[in-house]
Amino acid sequence: MQQVEDLTIRAQLRQRQNKQKEAIALFEKALELRIGLHGPDSNSVRRACDELCDVLNGEALKHLQRDEHDQALELLRKAEILSGPNDLVTAVTYNNLACYYRRKGKLRTALSFLEKALRIEKRAEVVVNPAGTRLNLCAVMSQLGRHQEALEHSQAAVVLLQEELVQHQMARGEGEGEDGVTPEMVNKLAVLAICYHNMGVEEEYLGRAAESLEAYRKGVEVADAYLASDNSIARTLHKSLAAAQAHQKK
Repeated sequence: MQQVEDLTIRAQLRQRQNKQKEAIALFEKALELRIGLHGPDSNSVRRACDELCDVLNGEALKHLQRDEHDQALELLRKAEILSGPNDLVTAVTYNNLACYYRRKGKLRTALSFLEKALRIEKRAEVVVNPAGTRLNLCAVMSQLGRHQEALEHSQAAVVLLQEELVQHQMARGEGEGEDGVTPEMVNKLAVLAICYHNMGVEEEYLGRAAESLEAYRKGVEVADAYLASDNSIARTLHKSLAAAQAHQKK
């Protein structure tokens, strides 16, 4: 058991040193020993699998951002094997696999993974990022030309984010005002602004100009209230609103 703990501590140290490849190898070795000690179905092994899955997903995302697709897929496949079919970490893995397949142009495969992720999240009592899957579904549906469904997913994401923001504010206490907005809340508000932008885009595709303008306006209001004026999301929203207004005047 001491060897397992030593390996885990060394792996966590490598993580802090940003030596992720070494960290993953150490976590894998510790997991192998843990399975031998406690059996594959023990709580100890389950927690270790979840921790390793988090590391694998995080590193896979970095590879995706660098367009290193093969390396990303290898890590995500490992994470998929380690996680249970109904684990929330599996939903994270499925979202990242969907990102991989979307980048490869395999939209229907991406959609399949996102639908599986959504089924897992619907059964869970608590989800860390409930709007994320909906936003990814919106993007894939839009690319597939299924704009009404894309719109519905972006609307669902807005509702989920609004619920999160209310709960977060209630947990912190009322009466703090804008000065009490935490970095976590700002991140969620940025995503909310993106959701409104996506709603505007899908309403445009559906030929509903007034609804599109209203969605863009709501996104701009959120961005102006909580994001810096030079923020890329804020700039995009202002450009989209201006373009929609100009188009409507024609």
